[in-house]
Amino acid sequence: MYTFVLALHSWLRWVALIAAVLATYSAISDRDSSGRSDLWGLVLTIALDVQLLLGVLLYVALSPFTAEAMRDFGAAMRKVESKLKVRRAAAPYRAAFISALCVAWPDGHIEEFEGRVDGELIFPPRGSKGFGYDPIFRPDGHQRTFGEMMSVEKHAIPADGSRALSHRARAFQALARSCLQGNAG
Repeated sequence: MYTFVLALHSWLRWVALIAAVLATYSAISDRDSSGRSDLWGLVLTIALDVQLLLGVLLYVALSPFTAEAMRDFGAAMRKVESKLKVRRAAAPYRAAFISALCVAWPDGHIEEFEGRVDGELIFPPRGSKGFGYDPIFRPDGHQRTFGEMMSVEKHAIPADGSRALSHRARAFQALARSCLQGNAG
């Protein structure tokens, strides 16, 4: 199943590329408004949408690598600790969670925002909240790992304008500030 969906995903990439070229060519050369560029634009949109859905299916549901990681982040965290020990890295193990957010406005203007939280890796893992590497990441200035914090505490955007705690919330906070200052769009 995985191989079939991967092949279909790859094939649709070519369909999308050919449709984009034909849509562009038709739009440039279509002086009589026959609608050929609209047809190729529709084919392009459908191919890209289906390719996106297949990509999500591949990498979230069918990929053996994603499935293994989602099933057992404990193994992934043990692997991180093991690799640090093999490299003889000295504690504290500095780390950062980074989230990137990009907005493409209808006028073609693109803005990028980054949220970053610095901290250190803690072993053994602590807490069962959150997901991924949350139980081994303790943000600077805090005594608890993300795995020990409630989602509301981690992801809330403070009403007083102070910095949010999580990397995702910080990226969205940067976007909101930009929009409210009139810099976006």
